[in-house]
Amino acid sequence: MAVGFVKAVATVSCVAGAALLGVSCGADIKSAPPSGVASNSEVSLTETVPANDPSPMIESCNEKSEIDSCRKSCEADESKACESLGSLLYRVCRSSKVPEDCEPYLAAITHDDNADKEIPPEGRREHFKFACEKDLADCRTYITGGMHHHRDNDLGFDLYSVGCLSARLHETIDTAAAGACDRYGQALWAGSHGLKADKKSAIRYRAENCGDTEVNSDACIFVGNCFESGEYVQQSDDQALRYWARGCSGYVGEDACDFLADRFDAGTLTTSMQPEVESELQKGCDAKGGGNLPRAPEACVILGEMKSATDPKAAKALFDRAAVALDHACNGEYPEMLTCALLAHMKRSGLGMPVDTKGAAQLYKRACESGVARGCYGLGMLTRFGNGAIKDEGAAAALLKKACDRGYEAACKQLGE
Repeated sequence: MAVGFVKAVATVSCVAGAALLGVSCGADIKSAPPSGVASNSEVSLTETVPANDPSPMIESCNEKSEIDSCRKSCEADESKACESLGSLLYRVCRSSKVPEDCEPYLAAITHDDNADKEIPPEGRREHFKFACEKDLADCRTYITGGMHHHRDNDLGFDLYSVGCLSARLHETIDTAAAGACDRYGQALWAGSHGLKADKKSAIRYRAENCGDTEVNSDACIFVGNCFESGEYVQQSDDQALRYWARGCSGYVGEDACDFLADRFDAGTLTTSMQPEVESELQKGCDAKGGGNLPRAPEACVILGEMKSATDPKAAKALFDRAAVALDHACNGEYPEMLTCALLAHMKRSGLGMPVDTKGAAQLYKRACESGVARGCYGLGMLTRFGNGAIKDEGAAAALLKKACDRGYEAACKQLGE
């Protein structure tokens, strides 16, 4: 491809977006998109300019026969020529059924850093969506493109969102697409990145990241909470339990596991739902993480607690697997303090091991001092009753307050807040 044409294509990103929205692209670009281009134009964007191109300079191009001359003028920094060339190439792409006719245009928008500043988000998003729906490009590559931009960058977000839309359109949701849909759902919920807030759609998109194979604990908790409260969806305790169970099976899905444990302890986990919940937890316990250990050790713990009364032998095996994984993560070269709090819970409750409240208090303290709310809560409760720690109601209240301030709901309930 000629060097000059690369420059012209980069200019397309501004002009075509402006043509799409009917807005100005810059102070020196004022004319409207050319009206003389037939909608069934067969001009190819992949044509290059011969080195000995005899085409005369031209100020603007409105017919396909003038493209070579218009391109030459654009290379000479004739802004009007670049504008009309960009608009013409955009129209060709819009009307074409040949994927190659859109590739230079799409590449310019995807990779041109200036496009992030020049094209309004609505313009990029609409064009990306059009291209994907018409199969004019491999839209899933936009997810990868989005990863190379800052998370809060509008262009990066547009690439993520169109990757999600394309994957849903073609029913090919995988890990990358599920994450892209989650980001799109978050933006819909907040009404950010130029999107109008749409809570119902936001829940659907975020749920893509809590599916049968793709699990993000935060997304699962969010969707489960919406079903529990009936916020923007029909209230359903069963649906809430399903999503929390999936969230618990994700890596360190502690909040979702806490929701499940609370319902199980309160006896609100219905008999009809328990097999499904146990199945989800088993998936998380069986999935392998680092060191060939369970990916979601807390799923093993919760599942073991559910089975303790009916199948003590199976429960003990689950507790043993969890204890090994948690000890490895808590006391490894790079300790994960949340896992220390989970191990403390097992020691305090005697799950698969002798009760050790003193050892639990030490682990809770380590976790709390590292900012883990669950650690502060556990230590606060032991301190309140003098189990494994010196009884001190004032210190206990301070620890519970710290956990509550960090968002730990059980601590807030203990304080009556």
